[in-house]
Amino acid sequence: MHPVPRKIAKVLLYPWYKLESRVRPPSRWTSITCRALGVGDSQHDPRISLLVESLRQTADVPGEVAECGVFQGISCIRLALAIKEQGLAKTLYALDSFSGFDESADQEAAHLKDGVDNPVLLKGGFSETSVALLNRKIREVRVESIVKLVPGYFCDSLPTLPERRYSFVHLDCDLAKSYRECLEYFYPRLNQGGIIHLDEYDHAEWPLTKKVIDDFFGARDEELVPVSRTLRGKRADRWYIRKAH
Repeated sequence: MHPVPRKIAKVLLYPWYKLESRVRPPSRWTSITCRALGVGDSQHDPRISLLVESLRQTADVPGEVAECGVFQGISCIRLALAIKEQGLAKTLYALDSFSGFDESADQEAAHLKDGVDNPVLLKGGFSETSVALLNRKIREVRVESIVKLVPGYFCDSLPTLPERRYSFVHLDCDLAKSYRECLEYFYPRLNQGGIIHLDEYDHAEWPLTKKVIDDFFGARDEELVPVSRTLRGKRADRWYIRKAH
């Protein structure tokens, strides 16, 4: 039996998901490649599909992109890949403490209704992440020029952002306190036609978030718009607002 030539062996041993990530656009990556790279799958995950579609709807709106509540970067990096694939000249500011919830999570947990369980709604919830993890993922999919990580709790990190206007903001920050801080910062900086995509509106697991969002938009012109999608038997329901003026 003849030995396999070294060059052919290198090709055979090269992780095929890395090869796919280099030769196919992200919108066509298989679910195996998405899982291997730790990024959202817009073909099979309805939540990610809705998010990428909302971003696409704001392609012609001037301004940057932001995500608040990055965790391990599944949606953040998928948004960055969509920005790259669509050829948009936008920066994505990715904000997260990268150390989990603070003590306000324990305070909000006291408002959970009987029978509703949320095991991550506590101080330290969603702490299984790090800036180093995100940087590794960002380098692996080659979006270093698009994503700017902004570590820290929102009350500390938002004031450090450069003064920018925004076209799309994804709020996936879970806690009512965090939603209030992020809406107060980003809404005045959102350009007309821009979208704020809300990940936790009207979810029983986040008991105070709906009231904060309703109170914030109650005296404004924008209406909360529901969207839903089902892919491969999985359904996602989300809400967004589009800036009127």
